[in-house]
Amino acid sequence: MSEGVEVRIPDIFRLNDWEIRKFIVIALSTLIAYDAIFLADKFLFEIPILPQLLGFVILTFIPGFIILRMLKVHNIDRTQNFLLAVGLSLSFIMIYGLFLNTLLPHLGILKPMSPQPLFYAFNIGILALLLASYLRDRGFKLSSEFLNVCISPLMLSLLLLPFLAVFGAYVMTFYDSNILILILLFLISLTPVAVVFNKIPKNLYPLLVFVVSLSILYHVNLISTHLWSSDIFFEGYAAGWVVEKGIWDPNQEFTQLLLICILAPTYSLLCDLSLVWVFKTIFPFFFALAPLALYQVYQRIDFGEFKLSPRLALFSVFIFVFFYGFFKVMPDKQHIAELFMALILMLMVTDVPKRAPIGVILSFSLITSHYGVSYVFMLSLIFALFLSYVWREKEKSLTPNFVLLFSVLAIGWYMYVAQGCIFEDITHIGNHIVNKILEILEPDARSGITYLTYETPTLLWQIHKFIHIALQIFIAIGMMNLWISILKRKVRNLDISFLSTAFYILLIFQITTTY
Repeated sequence: MSEGVEVRIPDIFRLNDWEIRKFIVIALSTLIAYDAIFLADKFLFEIPILPQLLGFVILTFIPGFIILRMLKVHNIDRTQNFLLAVGLSLSFIMIYGLFLNTLLPHLGILKPMSPQPLFYAFNIGILALLLASYLRDRGFKLSSEFLNVCISPLMLSLLLLPFLAVFGAYVMTFYDSNILILILLFLISLTPVAVVFNKIPKNLYPLLVFVVSLSILYHVNLISTHLWSSDIFFEGYAAGWVVEKGIWDPNQEFTQLLLICILAPTYSLLCDLSLVWVFKTIFPFFFALAPLALYQVYQRIDFGEFKLSPRLALFSVFIFVFFYGFFKVMPDKQHIAELFMALILMLMVTDVPKRAPIGVILSFSLITSHYGVSYVFMLSLIFALFLSYVWREKEKSLTPNFVLLFSVLAIGWYMYVAQGCIFEDITHIGNHIVNKILEILEPDARSGITYLTYETPTLLWQIHKFIHIALQIFIAIGMMNLWISILKRKVRNLDISFLSTAFYILLIFQITTTY
């Protein structure tokens, strides 16, 4: 492997650790540049690419870095810092958008979810955050503004993978040729082999996880110029309704989630980007961060005798990323909710300052992103908390206050905002599961037993089935080993261990039922 060239660049991944005046100058300069481009694009002449690019930067990164500064979060792991900045930015858009949607009609602005009101309101919101961050954190001493990076041919090759995915999808869409996509998949398949033979240094593992995840998502999502998948059509309709009417009305069908009815329209309106391309380009970027967050979780979990090395943590993430369910549909509400859940799990295994307020913000975002994921997570939290009391665990990252707050927010949101319709459906799940266990000989059409007994049409399908059976066997062995370590009192991360047990129990239910 050839040596690279070491260069010193501004550490934009830890922008909140910069000297306060430079931090404000960077944020204001980016905001002013975006404002100028946005106004010129709307009132003078159409400008390609720049409104979308600067709008994406302003919405996705700047609010999160400012909020981290307000909370005085400094000197944490670079990747964690970046992930939290994105998660808090998305949360800010959803919460602030909900506030604007509720307040502005009372001030005579009947269409708050339209370009001009959103443009001016978000300028005011970001400026208010900047002022608050200055007042709260102006005494912070300079930590680091620069990052030493080794620019190597390997690093540049990894960065080219997402571009190959984009070009491959373009060629497939307009020239009906999948040759670039096949090359991309072949190169991606070589990455685990390169890791095994130590061809990729450990400091590039986070970059590897992200570019591989993003490339896999883009190579399917960018095919066609239209939406494709299943639930995304309902979500596209709901978001389009908000853009057309200029306001979010939770009484309308399919419009109870802030992710779809606030976040997606905001990106569409402020980035001058159609909703189709918000779902096809921006949402996959968000979901590609979920494996990166899981990598941070896996390499920090201490299961006693089974503490994962960075390489094993990387392979654990690859199992998730290479799984067909990761890319078989366009990333929608469920996928972004999984990102928020992964960020919450990351907070549980790290020593990030101000974990409580950050956890509450991310929890609200999870709840208002997808009802199914939030209820699964709520039940898992309750189960894990119960086990922690049975084991009399003293040092708990999972507290009763957090579990209670999450449960109240989850149930309250669906009972009052969604008019109880979702909540009523959820209450039938327990009865459905019990009935399915009793009717184990009559499983759901998409259950594990059905797939296991289904006659596979080709040899490749048969191999695919055996791979999944082997995976389930290894998971079962891992869970048995984990509980042996728990019983021997050798496990430190008991909260995560108990959550893993809860998730595994839910996986067992998939033997007979998937709904």
